Amino acid sequence: MIKINLILTEAIKDCNLEKLFGLDFNKEEWIWVNNEIFADLAMNAIDYDSYDEKELVDEINKISETELIKIVRDKMKEIGWTEVNQLLFEKLEDGFNATKDINTFIFAKKKFFMLKMIAKMKELQWALKAMAVDAFQHLTPEIQLRTLYEEDFEDNFMILEEFLISGQYKKNNCVWKVMPENGALVFYKNNKQHRVWAEGNANFIFNELSK
Repeated sequence: MIKINLILTEAIKDCNLEKLFGLDFNKEEWIWVNNEIFADLAMNAIDYDSYDEKELVDEINKISETELIKIVRDKMKEIGWTEVNQLLFEKLEDGFNATKDINTFIFAKKKFFMLKMIAKMKELQWALKAMAVDAFQHLTPEIQLRTLYEEDFEDNFMILEEFLISGQYKKNNCVWKVMPENGALVFYKNNKQHRVWAEGNANFIFNELSK
C-alpha cells in the first residue's frame, strides 16, 4: 500500500464531475449532495485501492462540509448549473423530499430550474392576484389594481420563491400565509386576519376590480 501523500480536497478539485459523481451530466437535470455521499465522492476522486484504508477514512473524515460543498459549487458553476434551496426544490420536483436532519444541497440545470419555476408561477398566478387585491385595498389604493399587479406581483419570482420556501410572504404590515391542509391563502394585516382566498374567488375578484 502506498502511503497517502496528497490532500484529498485537491484530488476532488482536479477530478471532473462525471468521474466524481459517476454520472453522465448530459443526461441529468439535477443532483443532490449531502454528507452521506462525501466518502463516495472522495473515493471516486482517487485510486483508493492504492492507499491504506484506515488512513484514507481518516483523511475523508477531515474534509468539512463547507469545504467540499464549495468545491462542488464551483464545479457546478463551471458547467452552468445553479444551486437551488432544497425546500424550494421540494415544491418544484415531484418525488423529492427535503431532508430535515441533514443539509442537502441541490444543483440543477438552469433551463430545467427555470421551466419548473415558470410552471409553478402559472399554477400560483391566482395567489399573486390575490396579494395584489389585498395590497390595492389595504396599502396603496391610489394605484390602479392592474398597474399595481403588473409592477409588483405579476411573474415576480422573488415573491414566488419566498412563498414556496417559507409558506408566506410579508409586505409592510401585511402577511399572506398558505394553509397546507387545503392550499388556501390567508391575508393578515397588523396580525388580524382579513380574508381567505381560493383560486376561483381570487381570479373573479381581481378581474372585477381591474375592469
